[in-house]
Amino acid sequence: MRSNETPQAVLQKYWGYDDFRPLQREIIEHVLSGRDTLGLLPTGGGKSLCYQVPALILDGVCLVITPLIALMQDQVERLKERGVKAEAIYAGMPARSIDRILDNCVFGDVRLLYLSPERLQTDLAQERIRRMQVSLIAVDEAHCISQWGHDFRPAYLEIGALRTWQPAAPILAVTASATPAVQSDILSQLAMPDAAVVRGGFARDNLSYLVYHREDKPRRLVEIVRQTPGSGLIYVRSRRKTRELSEILVQAGLKAEPYHAGMPFAGRAAVQQRWLEGTLPVIVCTTAFGMGIDKPDVRLVVHYDLPGSMEEYYQEAGRAGRDGKPAWCVMLYHTSDVHQLRSRWSDQYPDVGTMTRVYQALMSYGKLPPGSGQGAVLPVDISGFATTYGLPVSQAYHGLKGLERAGWIVLNEALHHPPRVQFVMSKDALYAYQVARPEFDPLIKVLLRSYEGLFLEPVPIRPGALSRRLGQPEDAVDQQLRVLAREQVIRYEPASDSPRVVVLRERVQPENLDLDQGAVAQLREMAQARLAGMLTYLQEDTCRQQALFRYFGDNPGPACGRCDLCRSGQAEISIEEVFNRIPDAGIGLRTLLNSFPASQAEDVKEHLTSLEAEEKIRIRDTHILRVQPLRL
Repeated sequence: MRSNETPQAVLQKYWGYDDFRPLQREIIEHVLSGRDTLGLLPTGGGKSLCYQVPALILDGVCLVITPLIALMQDQVERLKERGVKAEAIYAGMPARSIDRILDNCVFGDVRLLYLSPERLQTDLAQERIRRMQVSLIAVDEAHCISQWGHDFRPAYLEIGALRTWQPAAPILAVTASATPAVQSDILSQLAMPDAAVVRGGFARDNLSYLVYHREDKPRRLVEIVRQTPGSGLIYVRSRRKTRELSEILVQAGLKAEPYHAGMPFAGRAAVQQRWLEGTLPVIVCTTAFGMGIDKPDVRLVVHYDLPGSMEEYYQEAGRAGRDGKPAWCVMLYHTSDVHQLRSRWSDQYPDVGTMTRVYQALMSYGKLPPGSGQGAVLPVDISGFATTYGLPVSQAYHGLKGLERAGWIVLNEALHHPPRVQFVMSKDALYAYQVARPEFDPLIKVLLRSYEGLFLEPVPIRPGALSRRLGQPEDAVDQQLRVLAREQVIRYEPASDSPRVVVLRERVQPENLDLDQGAVAQLREMAQARLAGMLTYLQEDTCRQQALFRYFGDNPGPACGRCDLCRSGQAEISIEEVFNRIPDAGIGLRTLLNSFPASQAEDVKEHLTSLEAEEKIRIRDTHILRVQPLRL
């Protein structure tokens, strides 16, 4: 039976919000009426609620197809905290866990099932999905279905088959960034010719888009961070640079820390938590950071390295100002950055020969003989993998991404995989082992009392909890688990932060590796077109916001009046005028900025930096005090 609760009542009950954001209500109404819908909402526009709310009103299970495992896990955890029954299945999970979850979706009361697109290619998933009562099919990151999109995933092409398995279920496709060509492709691939298209404008009136061509990028970055109070993200393209730039900011007296996937999980989690709580103002991070993290008060996003496409840029810059208050999206570049961007584009789309070499190296790395390996999950330290097989790290990584685009593997970016244990010895044999090896008896008993299903499948364990219950250090518990694994009592998978490769097809000889040279060339051409769009944006001479609108096929509308190009034609504010607006008793930085037009905020901040350097004022946190009269 369909719930009698209204969407607004469900929103209030489970999320505590009084009302929907713009366009969310319209999308939900289309879905509840049973109509296929394409929703185009900007980053931070609340796409997930557009399918989560209907899932709690309609009878049955909502299938959510998404490629982002970290986001999938995060959403499932948050839904469970709110009392919503949700599950997730993705490539590389144990078969017994998948079987149990699918059974619960057929016979139980699971309301949302998150699936990676690759799971749709398995016979087990197809057979169970046909038997489910499906209320809605939600396709998140729907641009991945289009070869014109910036993040094409071939497995997304299988989503259309859901229409034949569940013909009565409406489809909701959502994305934040899609050009007209991508939108058309989404509707075609999902067989939604009569879909309602709900499109939010790309305008974010609180965001100022600023592009600066600077040869002294580090100094300019320090100025920008110092002038912008509040939380900030600085995006770079390498792990090394996260460390270097955070050190530069710290040396300048600012609080900043690096964040990248190569850091230990505990360290990454601690940095992220400090940033979310506001005790750490700035993170210097690689571009994966921020996906699925809803921090509304980000005041500054800086692209210190050029993004590869306008889609990337718009998505990442859109993490600023989700609370609707003014925020700044800054891009810093110098001439050599443009050359590096062109070189990076060439590396990102390797030729067939390079992908074949990487494929052979991967199969050897995983010790997979020909005719085997389908479904294998390989933890891969990409740097070590590249060194072992004499490959440049960049070539190894992009070769793996190319094999993923061709449908041979899935490369799951670095996630924290907790340790897992499964007993492989029978219960009778285990009892005899405990008698013969009493030193392991306490650990075995604690495991059996603490976790269910240990004889059926690998179960995640918490070493800290085991350590406390046993009164032993964690490393001692780890050593005991390793001994039990060597003696074939248990299967033990230690914690891992490495990326994982899931092999989708059995190993073949190099000459049988199905890599379409024409398709590879076409992907390179489309990527080159996106690169050209990025370079055109850098060379704009009118308005940055209008340029974004044109790229995504939206009505350019009037000039924003806030970007660097709009401001370049306005009368400059003098340093005297800024100083004269600071009363003897001092003034808050935000109050001072609000006394000027928003489009002139950057000029005001630059003058404040100069006044402080000349010891005419002092800035303490966000308060400005006069030190002496201005003499100019």
